[in-house]
Parts: sequence; C-alpha cells; structure tokens
Amino acid sequence: MNRGDFGPLFSTIIKPLSSRLRMTPTTSYKHLSIRNGVETVTEHYEPVTKHTRAGKNGKNIMCPACNAIHRVYHFAWSASSCPSCKRVIYKDEYLVDQLDTWRTPR
Repeated sequence: MNRGDFGPLFSTIIKPLSSRLRMTPTTSYKHLSIRNGVETVTEHYEPVTKHTRAGKNGKNIMCPACNAIHRVYHFAWSASSCPSCKRVIYKDEYLVDQLDTWRTPR
C-alpha cells in the first residue's frame, strides 16, 4: 500500500514529517560512550525498512520529531501517531533500535 492509496483527501491532511518541517531526514542515530579508553555503543537506531521485523519481544522505535522511544510488536501499519508529540509519522521515517535483539545482550 502506497501513500497515494488513501486518496487525495488523506494525502493532503497527512504529509511526511520531513516535508512539513523542512528538515533533513535522519538516516541513523548512534550514542557512543567512552570510559577509560573503551568505546561502547549504547544506542544505535536505523530507519525502518520493508524487511524490519519486531519478533516476539517487540522492538523499540524512535520518533524522528521528538526522539521519544516506544515499543512496538508488529510493523503492520503505514503511519502512526507518536504518543509523545501526537504527530502522524510514516513508518519509513521511524528509527528502529539495532541493538534490541536476542543476539545483543545489554
């Protein structure tokens, strides 16, 4: 289902966040921690793709507008409103946590 499938009324009401705010889309987000010369990645977020799966424990996603983190258990949606900032954001604009897997202990 494409963004245009919702009809002209829906596409005029809900526009992509990047076009409404005139901002550069976030391509990734990393937070590095350096202690005693040891570098550790504490957060790593990448954009949601068509291959992104939530798994049985869900995934953390980050809102690109307010950087709030929320947990989702499926990606069977095309757009969602952020519970924190109340903006409607398309799925491909959200960022998904890359360290939140069963292979990466925290």
